[in-house]
Amino acid sequence: MKFNNLNYFVQSYLFNNRINYNNLNHVVIDRKNRLIFNRIPKNANTYVCNIIFNQLGHVSVKEGKSTKKHGPNFRNTLLLHDIKDFRRLLVVRDPATRVLSAFLDKFRKQKYLQEYGKFSLDFNGFSIFLDWLASDGLPRNRHWDLQKNVIAFDFDFFTDVIPMEEMDRLHTYLSQLGYPIEHLNINKIYDNSNSHKTNSSERHDILRDVYINNKIREIYSEDYDLLRGFYE
Repeated sequence: MKFNNLNYFVQSYLFNNRINYNNLNHVVIDRKNRLIFNRIPKNANTYVCNIIFNQLGHVSVKEGKSTKKHGPNFRNTLLLHDIKDFRRLLVVRDPATRVLSAFLDKFRKQKYLQEYGKFSLDFNGFSIFLDWLASDGLPRNRHWDLQKNVIAFDFDFFTDVIPMEEMDRLHTYLSQLGYPIEHLNINKIYDNSNSHKTNSSERHDILRDVYINNKIREIYSEDYDLLRGFYE
């Protein structure tokens, strides 16, 4: 089935939800465990993919996040006749901790410095970064764009929305679907998924600043509206 013909099939079959076709490459389909997972950068993305792909035999955990490009997704999955009955997972995250994590992670890398400019990895640098996002930088990269903009389907499409902050709940959910988490080295997967060591948990004092907090609320107001009930 060619992808051009897949568009109508997917849209008509999956409850006629609105689809952002640019994001379909970021939707993982696991027919064995009957799961659809919409990947969002900085939201335990690599972590969950490694668990899924490890069981499917597409990748060993050691191979890391490069495998996300090669796993089973909408553009390379042919047999979609039964996915209407699949569980549909979305992992969300507090926009404040997500953007801070993206900032501390990506602006350690030369690629990002060359493309977007240099920011000091401290309070002043993050404040300037937020001003840049508010100007025209927000949609320029998926790692700090609105979560609502990197989701392939309507929010109501998902049967299960789990906050990244509730990792125990996520582990239980995946285990109940058939992923043998008790047999996997979770610490190894987690370390591999977070090899960049943002240390954002140690920098939450930045988020306690009133100006910073208000700025994030303004920039990510659409996400906070979407995720009302998860994050106030």
